[in-house]
Amino acid sequence: MKSFKFKLKPYVIILLVLALVVSILSLALNIYNLVSYFKIGGIKIVSYLIICLATLVILVYVITVLTYSKYRIKGDYLVCNLGFYKTKVKIKSINEVVVFNASNKLIIYFGENNFSVIVISKESYEDFISTLIKLNPQIRFSSNASVKV
Repeated sequence: MKSFKFKLKPYVIILLVLALVVSILSLALNIYNLVSYFKIGGIKIVSYLIICLATLVILVYVITVLTYSKYRIKGDYLVCNLGFYKTKVKIKSINEVVVFNASNKLIIYFGENNFSVIVISKESYEDFISTLIKLNPQIRFSSNASVKV
């Protein structure tokens, strides 16, 4: 099994870190409110508990996106993990890999009219493509310098 780290854009990382900070602050504030109102009782406890759980889910998802986002070549599949979200493409169904140099994008075409943009570092392109071609020699490879996606 080979893996390639998902390359997030800097502004996406900033937004995720901001979401992480806001989630932590929100969770702390709502836990404080939950403890404060626990003595009184009532419907506010339930609402604070629901908000704490929702914030905790967001917090866990953001952490997994920041730490566990990668492409894996596992058996006969190319697996994309973006946090808990997971997609699989059968490597034998990949028809073509194209590098669009003008926009620095790597795109795989598979099946009938399906494609996926692969978001990894440019330094990993060669290793990624050669690994796919070893598993499926039928994959066509091309580099397109003139088209901007």
